[in-house]
Amino acid sequence: CIIFSVLIIISTLFQISFFKVFGATPAIVLAIICAIGFLCGERCGAICGVVGGFFIDMLGSVGIGFSPVIYMLAGYLCGYFLKVFLKRNFLSFIIYSLCVGGVQFCITLARFAFGAKSFNIIDIFIKTLMPEFFAFMLCVPIVYFTCLGIAGIIKKFSPEN
Repeated sequence: CIIFSVLIIISTLFQISFFKVFGATPAIVLAIICAIGFLCGERCGAICGVVGGFFIDMLGSVGIGFSPVIYMLAGYLCGYFLKVFLKRNFLSFIIYSLCVGGVQFCITLARFAFGAKSFNIIDIFIKTLMPEFFAFMLCVPIVYFTCLGIAGIIKKFSPEN
């Protein structure tokens, strides 16, 4: 989990900087948390989720929020559902990522609904929600194969082997 925590910190700095896809900032850290839960299990996913959510909130502009809890649940559930529903492969990860992206979509919409006095749902959908979702899904394969390589290296050099 320590190596993944370093990856999370680096990707958090990358995510809060200048990086934009489709005019939106992709949730790279969330994709990494999902990949960790998927590849290493729910415990490691939950721990890294708390770390990732904490750094997103600390380095973002809002302050401490609910991100550690949301990211912890995402990492845990990706690892848990792997045991219950689908086997570990790339297609399963894409399906889980679509679900996580959909939840992120709903959370962003709820933030607009509760945080703004008035908003145009069509504008929010076209200018914020869809670009954010597609930016997230675009980074998912890159994150998956990166974390798969790191998990392979960790497994190769772990004392249990």
